[in-house]
Amino acid sequence: MRERRLHQRQRLDARVRLYHPVFGTLDGRIRDLSNGGMFVLLDRVPNLRPGNGDGRFQCKPMNMDAIFDMACIRLTDEGLALAFVEQSGEAVLH
Repeated sequence: MRERRLHQRQRLDARVRLYHPVFGTLDGRIRDLSNGGMFVLLDRVPNLRPGNGDGRFQCKPMNMDAIFDMACIRLTDEGLALAFVEQSGEAVLH
C-alpha cells in the first residue's frame, strides 16, 4: 500500500482529554503525533461522520496547559485521527 501520510509520525503515549459539544468529554491516549495531527486511542469511539460538522473537538493533553482545536478526519474501532485546525477553521492537511 502506498504511503499517503504527509508528515512523519512520532510514537507517543500521553493521556489526553477531548471535548465535544454533543459527545461530552472523552478520555484517551495519544498513540502518535505529527505536525498535522494525532491519533487518539479511545475506549468509547463516538458515532460521528468525519468531514461533517460534528467532527470538531477541543483537545487538551493532560500534562500541558494548552487546548488545541481539532477536526476528525478518520475514525476506526480503536479511536480517532485528528488534524489540527488553523484559525480559519480549516483542518491542517498540508
